[in-house]
Amino acid sequence: MEGVCLEALNFAGNLNLNKLIVLYDSNNISLDSGTDKTFNCDVKKMMEGMGFEVITVNDGNDINAIDSAIEKAEQSSKPSFIIIKTIIGFASEHQNSNKAHGLVLNAEQLEKLKKDLEINNLPFEYERDVQNHLQEVKNRFKLVEKEFDLRIKNYQKKYKSEYKELISFYNEEFFDAYNYLLSLEPVQGKATREVGGMVLNYLASKYPQIVGGTADLSSSTKAYIKDGSNVEKANFNAKNILYGVREFSMAAITNGLALYDFMPFASTFMVFSDYMKGAIRLSALMKLPVTYILTHDSVAVGEDGPTHEPIEHLAGFRSMPNLAVFRPCNYEETCFAYSYSLINKAPSLLALTRQNIPYVSSTESIKDVEKGGYIISKEIKKELHAIIIATGSEVPLAIDAQKSLLEKGYNVRVVSMPCVEVFESQTNKYKEKVIPKSFESIVTVEAGSTQPWYKYAGKRGCCIGIDTFGESAPQDYLFEKYGITTANIVKKTIEVIKNNKSKTYSLLS
Repeated sequence: MEGVCLEALNFAGNLNLNKLIVLYDSNNISLDSGTDKTFNCDVKKMMEGMGFEVITVNDGNDINAIDSAIEKAEQSSKPSFIIIKTIIGFASEHQNSNKAHGLVLNAEQLEKLKKDLEINNLPFEYERDVQNHLQEVKNRFKLVEKEFDLRIKNYQKKYKSEYKELISFYNEEFFDAYNYLLSLEPVQGKATREVGGMVLNYLASKYPQIVGGTADLSSSTKAYIKDGSNVEKANFNAKNILYGVREFSMAAITNGLALYDFMPFASTFMVFSDYMKGAIRLSALMKLPVTYILTHDSVAVGEDGPTHEPIEHLAGFRSMPNLAVFRPCNYEETCFAYSYSLINKAPSLLALTRQNIPYVSSTESIKDVEKGGYIISKEIKKELHAIIIATGSEVPLAIDAQKSLLEKGYNVRVVSMPCVEVFESQTNKYKEKVIPKSFESIVTVEAGSTQPWYKYAGKRGCCIGIDTFGESAPQDYLFEKYGITTANIVKKTIEVIKNNKSKTYSLLS
């Protein structure tokens, strides 16, 4: 019944994945009731319409019939769907009832079931035939392992250069992607989705295991490997997967690719990540090295309106364990985000802009980008009046505000925070250097929910953001409406400084 299942099955049928065999337990019972109350679909016709060969086994207790069906499916030129008719709770008191889903049999009921099924072993004991079968399985795995080792040795002799690449693949021997990308000419004044597309292509030329795709949006998200061709029925030697409008199964399939040592990416608009949330959560739970490239990251998508404008998404994803969330403001931060995602032992999410961003660079060491949060524009004097923390497209606005504040006599530091999770993993000494704990005149700026930022702004600071759904209007109008402007940053920062005038922090101390 669930969408991810239908999306994935339709995707498999479209690509004619003939190695796929699905065993479908058809028992006419769901958790709350019989399926006649909730599901009237002709599954056989539906699966045939999706391009599957459908095989039916009428008795789920007939192991030989199931075995024969699988053998037949293995010979099929199509993906196969085996419908196995079963009786839920077979032979128990809850046979053919939705109660069989969750009710535990008591000792008396269990004893009766074992007697009816002619099972005579004691509790926690296996009969001899089961023990023999498990030993056969164990021996089979040993044989597979032995055959694999032999294949690797033969491969090493026959394909020496490819073997070297394979071993580096298995050993995760990565070149220094960040420094490599920094050696290239910086891309300036473009949207981070554009920069991200260029960076992805640079990395794909170095890493053959990078594969991925978008939910029918590669022309918008720019997550496309230009010389990688597209996966099709007759071409699996490709880098780009055309998922169609199937966000959920895209994310689930990407998890599967990560389990098989690829370095996969999945991409769509950030607001459509709502469809993917369950699969992204599993990426994080399983610590899979998946890269989620989510573009159109704020109300700056403009006329598409509130249905397409992410507000709460960054806050939600930052609250998810094991997920590194990046919102870069320039070429260097985008390079770091992609490079980090390659070596991260868990998923990474890149929030990229639709709109162009004025290029800003760090006044300090560019290597500080690797700390997740760093001083991108340092204060001029020793006495510090305020710290402005910003991400993504709001960093240039914060730097413009810093200049205006200096003209008014206020000395302000601007901190860019491309990744809160990476910043929080730094030493206390480094974090104290960037954002001193005792300093209270802090303003945060991000075109989304303010909720995550009170951690830094506290009660005496100010969080500039958007805590309502957006509207359908041009970007400039919306940023003005919600106060995501240089003028409002200046105004709010002065208010914070004046409210905390007795709290001026001296770096000399």
